[in-house]
Amino acid sequence: MVLGIWRLTEANLALILQIGVLILTAPVFPALQRRLGKWREPLLGFMLGCTILARLDLVFFVAIVLIYEFLRRANTPRNQSLALQISIMTVVIAPYLIWNVYFFHHIMPISGATKSTFPHFQPWHFELFMIPVIVSVLLNVIFLLMRERTTFVVLCVITAAATALHLIYTLSFGDMAPWYMTTGYLNVSLSIIWLVDYVLTRRPSLAWVETAAVFLLFAAFLTLASLRLFSNFSYARLTQGRVSFHGIYYEPGHALAIKLRETLPLGSRIYVFDAPGGVAFYSGMSILPSDGLVTDYTYNTDLGMEGFVKYAKEHQIDYFITTYLQPGHTDGKDLGINSERTSAGQLMHIVVPLTHQSAGSITLSDSDLLFRSNEINPYFETRFPEVGVWRIQN
Repeated sequence: MVLGIWRLTEANLALILQIGVLILTAPVFPALQRRLGKWREPLLGFMLGCTILARLDLVFFVAIVLIYEFLRRANTPRNQSLALQISIMTVVIAPYLIWNVYFFHHIMPISGATKSTFPHFQPWHFELFMIPVIVSVLLNVIFLLMRERTTFVVLCVITAAATALHLIYTLSFGDMAPWYMTTGYLNVSLSIIWLVDYVLTRRPSLAWVETAAVFLLFAAFLTLASLRLFSNFSYARLTQGRVSFHGIYYEPGHALAIKLRETLPLGSRIYVFDAPGGVAFYSGMSILPSDGLVTDYTYNTDLGMEGFVKYAKEHQIDYFITTYLQPGHTDGKDLGINSERTSAGQLMHIVVPLTHQSAGSITLSDSDLLFRSNEINPYFETRFPEVGVWRIQN
């Protein structure tokens, strides 16, 4: 969380809900299980529903937990407890799904649909951040060969199986980002625990290393987190050699939002190529992301039928934020927007997020450029260090 880009995202909520589910599923704390008694079943069902609402792709984690609950109750008259869990989980999720169907005529939000190729397979592409997760899943395969499993082993098997399902589906039909892999890195953490335990039980003389490592890691992460108070420190900037120190540091999206608030009328409607959440939150503006409005399939239909220019005019979208192409840059293809630098400005080719069809193009004239600001997506900073804010001539 300190080094990556999990800060202030749904990943934190997803992590804590999964941990809560695991504590209720396996008797990690037997006294807690006894104290809950008959309330364990409805509470677990409620937590499972909340977990899916935190991130819809946690359905794989929830499925594995329910399979475990079924298997451990096999041949017993207590399967009505499993039915109670599923019923309560359904009650928690149903309002969200009904809302989507009623207002948007689809169950899946547009953010999920734009990233999915289901049922069409895509070639698997592995990123560096996936390697620890894949290794931990493979390490946990040995637990499947054990006849007697401890409570801790159950936690490892549940998270490893859920991670494997999530990886297989996402690699086959979607996109993967570090903050999607909450179950995976939970399994990595559990794997580190049992590996360290395996070593220390055989070399008890090294027990001091565990205590020393705990304090060292805690101090290191606290120090690294504190750097954000007066620097732009992040893992991406560290690897790219772009860490710098200031008296007061504003995250680029926050800094851009402040400048928008100072420059544009309150509530202005703005089309932005990426990182819409922070810009919208801090600026108070009406932000339209290039990859579509959440759950709004109508946006894709209208944009494809009318084209961007007409759509922007009808919906009073007066400003456009995208990567600023320096002189000499001829192309900047980011998040569905293909940009070309021209003698008079930038020519933007707009694409419908869901269908990838062309929605026409618009020229952002240099004469309509209001101001430039630091790049709001850290992964583009080396190629495109700035974004521009243009007025759209409707």
